[in-house]
Amino acid sequence: MQRESVRRGFGISHQKVVLQVDIGKKTAHGYTELTVVPLSRDLRTLHLHARCDVHNVSVCVAPGSESIQADFVHTDPTQAVTVSDTTDVHLHPELKRKLFAAGAEADEGELSIAIPPSFSLHPSNAPVDVQVSSDRPDIPPFVLVIEYSIHDPAHGLEFVLPSESHPNFVPHVFTSPSTSDAARCWVPCLDNLWERSTWELVLIAPHSLERPPSQPSDAMQLDQPTPEPEPEPEFPVVAVASAELTQVIVHPNDPSKRIHLFSQSLPTSVQHIGFAIGPFISHLVPDPTTSDPTATTTTPTPIRTYALPSTPSATLELATTSAPFRPAMSFYTTEYGSYPFGTLSVIFLPTVPSTTSYDCAGLVLLPSTLLHSPAYIDAEFDARLALAHALAAQWAGVHIIPRTPADTWLVLGLQGYVAGLCIRKMMGNNEWRYRLKVDAARCVALDDGSFPPISRPTCARAFVRLKAPLVLHTLDRILSAHGGLGRVLPKIFLSALSGELAQNALGTTAFVRMCRRLGGGNSGNSGSGGGGGGVGGEVRVWARQWVYGSGSPRFYVSAGFSRKKMAVELVVEQRCLAWERNNPVNGAPVNVDYNPVKSFEGQMTVRIHEADGTPYEHILDLRDGRTRFEVPFNTKYKRVRRRRRGEAPVILETANGTTTAAGATGADGEQELIVGGGAVFEYGPWEDPAARAAWHVEEFEDAEPPPHTGPIPFNPNSGAAAGNEETAYEWIRLDPEMMWVARTELKQSGVMWASQLARERDVGAQMEAIWAFGGGGEGLGPAAGTGLCGGLAYGTGSLTAGANGPGSSVSGSVVTSPGLYSSFGSIASSGAVSTALCQTVLVPAYFFRVRCAAARALASQGAPGLFHLLKIWTKWCYEPDSNNGNGGDGFAQRFIPRPNDFSDFQEYFVRKAVITALSQLRDGTSGTGAWLGGALVRGTIVDQLVYNDNNGNTVSLCLLAIFPVFNFT
Repeated sequence: MQRESVRRGFGISHQKVVLQVDIGKKTAHGYTELTVVPLSRDLRTLHLHARCDVHNVSVCVAPGSESIQADFVHTDPTQAVTVSDTTDVHLHPELKRKLFAAGAEADEGELSIAIPPSFSLHPSNAPVDVQVSSDRPDIPPFVLVIEYSIHDPAHGLEFVLPSESHPNFVPHVFTSPSTSDAARCWVPCLDNLWERSTWELVLIAPHSLERPPSQPSDAMQLDQPTPEPEPEPEFPVVAVASAELTQVIVHPNDPSKRIHLFSQSLPTSVQHIGFAIGPFISHLVPDPTTSDPTATTTTPTPIRTYALPSTPSATLELATTSAPFRPAMSFYTTEYGSYPFGTLSVIFLPTVPSTTSYDCAGLVLLPSTLLHSPAYIDAEFDARLALAHALAAQWAGVHIIPRTPADTWLVLGLQGYVAGLCIRKMMGNNEWRYRLKVDAARCVALDDGSFPPISRPTCARAFVRLKAPLVLHTLDRILSAHGGLGRVLPKIFLSALSGELAQNALGTTAFVRMCRRLGGGNSGNSGSGGGGGGVGGEVRVWARQWVYGSGSPRFYVSAGFSRKKMAVELVVEQRCLAWERNNPVNGAPVNVDYNPVKSFEGQMTVRIHEADGTPYEHILDLRDGRTRFEVPFNTKYKRVRRRRRGEAPVILETANGTTTAAGATGADGEQELIVGGGAVFEYGPWEDPAARAAWHVEEFEDAEPPPHTGPIPFNPNSGAAAGNEETAYEWIRLDPEMMWVARTELKQSGVMWASQLARERDVGAQMEAIWAFGGGGEGLGPAAGTGLCGGLAYGTGSLTAGANGPGSSVSGSVVTSPGLYSSFGSIASSGAVSTALCQTVLVPAYFFRVRCAAARALASQGAPGLFHLLKIWTKWCYEPDSNNGNGGDGFAQRFIPRPNDFSDFQEYFVRKAVITALSQLRDGTSGTGAWLGGALVRGTIVDQLVYNDNNGNTVSLCLLAIFPVFNFT
């Protein structure tokens, strides 16, 4: 920040680093030239950050001119922090105080340099080609030269060599931002995100590395003569940096070394400067427009990826993993303007944490666990998500930085939000909405008062990465009538590219002001209370609740149909665990700084699917903790009867051209409506009575009592006809547009959830029904538990998915949170529930992640779930001999799997979910946790391993075999 430069008395306009690296010895030595821009003629001492060994400091008026030696003092306050007894846990508060004091002292700079008295800050001493400061043109800049070395550093530079635990590691080195102040560990600098300058990097490295000779086997006899080792191949060493490579020359004094010269002309913070040196193989991501004669003549941004030659298939894996970069780059450049840097280099390294990406200017370091071959489709989704986030960080995070530490949430939120839009473009709307739904549920489960507002710098970064994109999604829904964030974000990125955004630093206040102005100002309908009218008031309320407040709401809703009023009565009760946890009843707040929100304000959409099949949307204005609403009912039929499976529906055409179930005349002469026909997702073979009997298909009873045992019982005097609302409408959906980062618990009967699951096309609605049927603690994360936003986001740190829901820890902070929708699954296990879930697995029209979630939910349905899982599994098996059958109801025979056919990749994931669910079945009634199905299930899984035939199939089945074995062990 500019105020920091004024306080310090100088700034840095350009920095050159010359570094010679010895990977084998884990050392580096060289020098750096800093072009210092004084802001005061009285400047006499320079304070820089440096945690490397400084050997010499000199001052000159220009590079290459005569220099003057300067006195310096180099101390690292953190090295002097000690306690009397390192084993005494009671000394931890003392250690903490000393570390905080040392950190504050280190922020001022470990290296203090005195400007020599003979060196004058006068314009007459400056060459004519030296650019002076725009703030003080009477004071010329000068050059500071620092010679230093690095020896096996703990931070900043990471040297990787083969070891006993990792004998196959290929030697290499890279900059590792393991801490927020790691940059000072590899170069003296101003280690500050807001100090930006242009850069030159000169990296000296050996031309090639020899692979270390293989060690003799332990089984080799000692008296046996050792054969002469064959010469190992040499790997050419490549240097990659967060700058454009301008030249590679042979070292004038040592022909075995090469000098790599890089230049970064865009002012960049030292925290976004990095490099890597090693025997990398490279892949230039092709641009499909080069072969299209009708394409524009715009030169595409070069994208080159790198990986170590650790496996024989490394080249193929690198090309396969890098393929999504080009469509992602095309999306970002089309929506948000030109790529801010000249080139993009991506390096996959084995020691980068699996949930982390190191983002630099034009350089991204990703974990090599993302590399996969075309046959390993399990990793493709996570890889695409990681690449989309890494590329989004080049726009928001590297080029655009937060104005203050309190604005970090905004930059991280923009990363996750635009990455989510990129995922929707590349992988479809269903994938995006599924991840959005799952991430919102994880966020609510974690946001129980354990974290401060996301605008606080002390909030765990992993949690901010999860919540911030969701919060921006709610803002987009608020501004949807005026174009949403699609009107705001392009202006922000364009202003950064054109230089209109001061220092490319984005603040929360300016962002909110821009949203109010571009989103329609103060025009429009009256907004929620507390913020004035129109969109401007809604945006102010949004910022107060979601940015500067903590917690996420939980809505408990009960519904009843009043025949007298011909209306649906809704009672909405709101709770916020963050408020309850940090503001007890006795009035003594636990964490005042957490600023928990007692009652969230805003509008929520309720969609009632009435009996005629028409969805009617109603807007509820939520303000207080408990509110009652009366929603008008539109269906004209007085009686409603549900169509059972196998009963042929009678379809009539209405006046507007749509079709609906026909009306009929009941026994008492009243007109009735037969509903439940025309389901979007139905399993055709179950229309046959024999098939229904073979699959043990059960229907929900029409007279099923409504589950009004939740926290909001009906008032018997309210006029609501309890017990009849299930025949008045099909189902109710709360917040169908996912405008709220909230948990909504609606008590409905099982037949309503089944109707929603079978007739609602939205992925979010289908997941709500599966969670209600007992799938709330199963398979929260798509693929391996990653979401879209930093966890819906890549790089959520230690956010994990537990047995009953989202993770139990975030970046070292212990979080005790209830299971996701643990009380939402209010529908007891039954054959009808298992039937509904089984149908979801069988119908290929469902999104495959929904089918997988339904398969995992079957594991919680006891004996009916076991039966249906085994019946589903027989689809992929040979028909057993009829003499060995058991009447079709038992599974005494063995089912040998047929050769695999995964021409449709969705079937692979569904099959993996089914076999995994079989291995997770447990007997919950006995209390022993024994496997449900016992030898039958074990035999089925063993047959899958023994008789598996994957010949002619391009998909690898390693995880299909590992998951069930892992669950059994």
